[in-house]
Amino acid sequence: YAEAVTTYLAIALLKHVNYNSIATSTEPTQKFIRETLAFRGIAMTWNWVEEYPVSDVLGSFTRSLKSVIDGLSYLVSAVSGSSSKVRVVLDDATVVSKLDGERFNVIVTDPPYYDDVPYTELSDFYFVWLKRVLSDVGGGVLKPRFHRDVLFKRVGALEAPISTQWELFAKREISYNAYRFLDEVSDRNKLEVYAYKRYRELLGNAFRSIASRLNNDSVLVTYYNHTSPDAWKDLLWAGWRESSLMITAIWPLLTESPQAVTRRGKLRLDTSLIVVWRKRRGGEEAFANEVFQKALEEAREGAARIWRYHRGLDAFIAVMGHAYSVVTRYDRIIFPEKRDWSKLVPEKEHGDLEKRIVTEIVYPAAGRGLIEFLSKEYNAYIRSSEAIVYILFKLMYAGVATEKKLGVSDMVILSLAAGSTHESFKAKKIVEEKRRSSGEKEYILLEPRSAKPREFEAFLRRKNLDPLLPRATTSIDVLHLLEYYALTLSRDAFRDKLGELRNRIRQDLIDEAIGVAKILAHVLDEKEPERQVIIKILEYLDINKPPPKTETLDSFFAKG
Repeated sequence: YAEAVTTYLAIALLKHVNYNSIATSTEPTQKFIRETLAFRGIAMTWNWVEEYPVSDVLGSFTRSLKSVIDGLSYLVSAVSGSSSKVRVVLDDATVVSKLDGERFNVIVTDPPYYDDVPYTELSDFYFVWLKRVLSDVGGGVLKPRFHRDVLFKRVGALEAPISTQWELFAKREISYNAYRFLDEVSDRNKLEVYAYKRYRELLGNAFRSIASRLNNDSVLVTYYNHTSPDAWKDLLWAGWRESSLMITAIWPLLTESPQAVTRRGKLRLDTSLIVVWRKRRGGEEAFANEVFQKALEEAREGAARIWRYHRGLDAFIAVMGHAYSVVTRYDRIIFPEKRDWSKLVPEKEHGDLEKRIVTEIVYPAAGRGLIEFLSKEYNAYIRSSEAIVYILFKLMYAGVATEKKLGVSDMVILSLAAGSTHESFKAKKIVEEKRRSSGEKEYILLEPRSAKPREFEAFLRRKNLDPLLPRATTSIDVLHLLEYYALTLSRDAFRDKLGELRNRIRQDLIDEAIGVAKILAHVLDEKEPERQVIIKILEYLDINKPPPKTETLDSFFAKG
């Protein structure tokens, strides 16, 4: 009983410490204290925030203790009067040795993390306090009292306090972090490969041990914070190939505020994903092209349902889940030949089966499936990879008024979804490559950022387009020319100019450009400059424009 009370008091103390260290700062958008571990690391701050421990403010010991008491009250009320039992077990997921052969109907896990956050190292911020508040002191040194098995280690006949968590536990954490193995691998060129193999080994062991605990009709739910091909190929390998599980659903979940310091000013394709697995009954195999067609069909049909509830990035990820649900139904997927995907996606090891499934089936099926649904929904003609990536790029940023830009890995994902390469889109002036101050590459979508004629002209020059002597190699070039004409000409003059374009430019590019306009009219935010010009194009062509977007999210869900 004393151990339980002391542990809960320690939890309240750690919460207070997180908000009361020399690494805190002010959180400018909400005027709160930004906690020590708000970043994916501990950053030095020039002006930190201190607070009175017994005041009634966020992060104070008083408020933290109240939070613990409220949590305990809820847990007690939840199990009170129930025949269910609650057991708390500290165990290793790769072996699950303390459950005595029990099986379960539902298992929910938050890891694996891949390379997201070095949790073991960061948690040492708490560990140094835990050692002191949960131990005794004798002769000027710490002595075991509570939780001795995680705070102390045996050295000969004595028990010595563990210095730091990362020294003892980091190599057992199922995440990819090469620098944890510097003491084992002296050759830096082999370090990443060694660490990656260790990560895969631990991930596979964990999935196999967890899958062995599932009843036949049970569900395993994993939270996953990556959409990158490298991360997904490992998850597929561990869950699909090694553990005979299949994915039945993937749902995006917003776990961080848009104002969070890790998200502010950015858009990443990485979001928290709820991945639902079941045991695969097995026996089927198919060629990759057959699986792709089925994944495409499932993605297209799934998009019709998803579009009712999700937009933007969430819609793309949820559609991607439908593609994964198809590929994991099979025991074996046969590819007719090998390709070197290292030119597209850098990684530690190239050419494995799961990488090909992700890059050649899942992403293209998800991208095309979503676009084919939108094309049918809004009566549009979309075929080219340039049009697909332009729509997807805009879709990712739906409702975001900033310049649209992605890092290399995220641009690769969109390129794979569109069926081409980021280098091709750069050459065709769909995106522009720049370097951040850190030296990393990023890709900026070449789009009109203003509805003012002079600024629009400057944008066309940036794309090497001359509205007086129009030449276009893609439907997106045609779209931007049409936008300029709609912005600067009357209705009749616009139609005359469109007639001239038909004599200069391929008809399929013009038809696709108008199709892109139809879709973007429904996808883009009303305040976005390009949408304002597109609406004018649709009016000039006597195409019904979409109704104003007046419905709020609350009213949408209130209707059921």
